[in-house]
Amino acid sequence: MAAVRKVILSLAVLFIGVVAQAGTYAAIDYPGAIATYVYGMNNRGEIVGQYTDTGGQSHGFLLSNQIFTSIDVPGGTLAAAVGINDSGLVVGYFSSSAGIQGFLWDQQSFTTLMPPGATFAMANGINNSGEIVGFYRVSGLTRHGFRFSNGQYKTLAPPHVQDAVLAGINDNGDVAGFYTDIFGLNRGFRLHNDRFDHINYPGALDTAAWGMNDHGAIVGQFRTQDGNTNSFAVRKDRYISVTFPGGMNTILLDINDSGFMVGYYYDSYSIPHGFLRTP
Repeated sequence: MAAVRKVILSLAVLFIGVVAQAGTYAAIDYPGAIATYVYGMNNRGEIVGQYTDTGGQSHGFLLSNQIFTSIDVPGGTLAAAVGINDSGLVVGYFSSSAGIQGFLWDQQSFTTLMPPGATFAMANGINNSGEIVGFYRVSGLTRHGFRFSNGQYKTLAPPHVQDAVLAGINDNGDVAGFYTDIFGLNRGFRLHNDRFDHINYPGALDTAAWGMNDHGAIVGQFRTQDGNTNSFAVRKDRYISVTFPGGMNTILLDINDSGFMVGYYYDSYSIPHGFLRTP
């Protein structure tokens, strides 16, 4: 299977804009895919994610200048592209006989990302300095957040937390993520200047913070008391709910410095589609 495959398609065909909630929403579907998930976006408007082909196989993808590039790590059986910086460096994860591993792709070659002793790893975000965040497991289901910088892995989590995910990192070195509390509920957080601040959508049962930009805006998802999943954006403690018009569930995962947001939603047939929200 080729590691990279390109598909060119007009944006007029790809995107159908819907004006709602003080923004314009556009659905994103990889051509011919039966499912599309959008995970990340940079300041140049390049988008990364994952799609499922008609054979049920999952692949990563990059959407840049109206060109879709399918991403598969050589020797892997599935892939997902999760984060991208302004230089076009892409991080994500893939599956192989060795298990789930993180990767860095410079659009020419792949580098495996695996903290020492890990048996499972996912890379979620990368900033313009090349710092990478994600999580790994050593054994069992406990997740450990990691930060990879200058060739070194560092495990990070809020104090007294056993299970944590680092999901996004901006150019200031601030990190967004979430951890699981003793009740099995997600609690969002931001790490800024070695200080962990809680991110919890008002009145929500639980909250997960995923992406953040250089202005301190954070996006993620929250679950209400009735079990429904919704998405939010927050800056300076001002929260707004974000929902794709007509979508059943909206999962918001990243925001760039211009306020463009990306994620995915499920339609009435429970089929996932990526989306872009323009301010």
